[in-house]
Amino acid sequence: MELIIWDWNGTLLNDVDLCVETMNSVLTKHGYSNQLSVEKYRNIFTFPVKDYYGKAGFDFERHSFDIVGLEFIEIYNKKVNDCSLQPNAIEVLRYFQSKKIKQIVISAREKNALIDDIRTFKIEQYFDFIEGISNNYAKGKTILFDDFFSKNNYDKNKVLLIGDTIHDYEIAKQFGLNFILFVKGHQDASHFNDDSIKTIENLSEIIQFVK
Repeated sequence: MELIIWDWNGTLLNDVDLCVETMNSVLTKHGYSNQLSVEKYRNIFTFPVKDYYGKAGFDFERHSFDIVGLEFIEIYNKKVNDCSLQPNAIEVLRYFQSKKIKQIVISAREKNALIDDIRTFKIEQYFDFIEGISNNYAKGKTILFDDFFSKNNYDKNKVLLIGDTIHDYEIAKQFGLNFILFVKGHQDASHFNDDSIKTIENLSEIIQFVK
């Protein structure tokens, strides 16, 4: 393995509880009585994110997605530093660095916010490259992967993508990358119908997979 590509939210950053709390706050603010549990959240979360907001209960004829989405981001950003990394995240990052395997982060989080997050958790030294979207409503991660591989020549058989959503899996298939699904992130395993997908419940399992 020459390169490991990490997703951020839900994979390295344990922010599911914060996302549920934040969405429930925005729902309440706009007069919706329904509230999400973690279980329901992980069952309905999807891409594009607007579809998830619809499943959460927002009526876009009453409330603009752009407005409620921005409200979510503002509340989330104020509290994200209260989150923690996923269990054993630093152990795994340190291991691959010791083996001279390059690690990068490509995320659908806005790039400046992503860099701030990674610096807050004092793990920027583990990554050779960090990339996020240009603004909160920009196109998703696919274009970021396309741009990265257009500028960097890797044997994709030696590249591993680690993510927690079906979108990550679709990107891995599109670019011909190895993939590991972390099932304790933003989507539960019910979203995946392919039994060939390698799944893990703890990031430490990745070490044995790569060995």
